[in-house]
Amino acid sequence: WNGKSVLAGNVLTGEKKSLPNEIVWAAGLDWGVFDRLTVALDVLGRRVIDSPRLQSSTFASIDGKTTLPDIKFGTGSFDVVNGAVGIKMNPWGKLLFDLNVLFKLNDAGLRDKVTPFVGLEYSF
Repeated sequence: WNGKSVLAGNVLTGEKKSLPNEIVWAAGLDWGVFDRLTVALDVLGRRVIDSPRLQSSTFASIDGKTTLPDIKFGTGSFDVVNGAVGIKMNPWGKLLFDLNVLFKLNDAGLRDKVTPFVGLEYSF
């Protein structure tokens, strides 16, 4: 559960307000394909509860005929769901090579469609 922060309040005056609460969850599996190769599959989720949001709306003019697109502030909950696929390979000795891709599974929240990750690890 989140506490209070100026990020939810007013940065200029230092007023603090509560950040929206979140529930974070993950599910996945690792599969040892060979002695030196592992494949990982994951689903990562986050439920943001009663968060301030910008929402699209329609503005109706006074003549009752003309409508225009508009935005409004509201409060609502939403789910952010991502998937991840990766491999870990140990080519020799104490060297480990990682290759992962994170991708979005829904359109909630602001994030990349695909985020690649490449890593190289060595144990001494």
